[in-house]
Amino acid sequence: MLRSKLAFRIRQKHNRQGTSKPTKLSTANLSTISHRESVEQEMYSALAQWEETPDEEWAALQQVVYNTAKTYLVKPERKHQDWFDPNDQELHTLMNRRNQAHQRVFQTRSTRCTTAAYKDACRLLQKRTRALKSDWWERNAMELQRAADRNDKKGFYSGLTEVWGPKKKEPVHLKSTDGMETFSDSKRVVARWSEHFQKLLNVPGDIDHEALDTIPHRVTKTSLEEISTMANWARAIVGMKDGKTPGEDGISTEVWKHEGDNLFSRLHQLITNAWEVGFVPQAWKDASIVTIYKRGDRTDCGNNRGISLLSIAGKNFARILLYKLSIHITPEVVPEKQCGFRGNRSTVEMILCLRQLQEKCIL
Repeated sequence: MLRSKLAFRIRQKHNRQGTSKPTKLSTANLSTISHRESVEQEMYSALAQWEETPDEEWAALQQVVYNTAKTYLVKPERKHQDWFDPNDQELHTLMNRRNQAHQRVFQTRSTRCTTAAYKDACRLLQKRTRALKSDWWERNAMELQRAADRNDKKGFYSGLTEVWGPKKKEPVHLKSTDGMETFSDSKRVVARWSEHFQKLLNVPGDIDHEALDTIPHRVTKTSLEEISTMANWARAIVGMKDGKTPGEDGISTEVWKHEGDNLFSRLHQLITNAWEVGFVPQAWKDASIVTIYKRGDRTDCGNNRGISLLSIAGKNFARILLYKLSIHITPEVVPEKQCGFRGNRSTVEMILCLRQLQEKCIL
């Protein structure tokens, strides 16, 4: 007979306030032609029935694209999978045999024959489970090794997540500005992060105007005012990497890539009008900052690095601006000897040249 004490605590239900984040969509279905054509056709119909123009409301275009993609793209499955197959018939047979033998032991008051049968059933079940678990580990180890050989970092870490399961979210503890107090209240944590990034990112610049006057003036490049064609915008979207985390709108790179020319034309119309007016939607400039721990004390904000998650459409607009600057400005401003942060160049070549100059001087 067992006796225990239980304590029940009634907690008040808290309703979430504010707008919820868009559900993350699984873009794996876009790899099949049938799903891609279905989403493209539905997107074409939704945009055709849409009466408002994209330049008046970016939110309208975002809502149409996201809701249409959400209809065909389901939520991603959880990455952590069990090492056993719940539909394995042999495993179910061994488990039923073990349970039946266990019941016979209680019914016959544990005779020598029933006890031996129960132990034999347990031995066979344990042998089968160990074999399944060993096969699961070997299969995942081979997949991780193949990902490492291909230098596929995303596939490698995704495989690790499947093996070890998702990381448990622990309460965040941060130190105050003076470092004298540690707290974990969510509101104070958000306020502390906001204060930290305000000081880190919004630093007033100290510009020497006399030094600016010494910089030679260059001819104004009127070619920068020209609006890029739709082919250039589409090329910029197609050139973006897959698997990137979307911004607040929840629309990933794969959705923009595989939704056809009709969506490209709508986005190009929006960007063209923004180019003519002189400003872009505020949603393209807003970013969600995610912190990644580097080293040292976790409660110190300075030991974490912030990553800004921007809208994919805003990234595409910035990519076009970068392309224009690289074509029209970089060859005249950046010296020939600079190889860092430039396409088709490498600092390894400069190190090789420096090494050869050193060897010639020594000789």
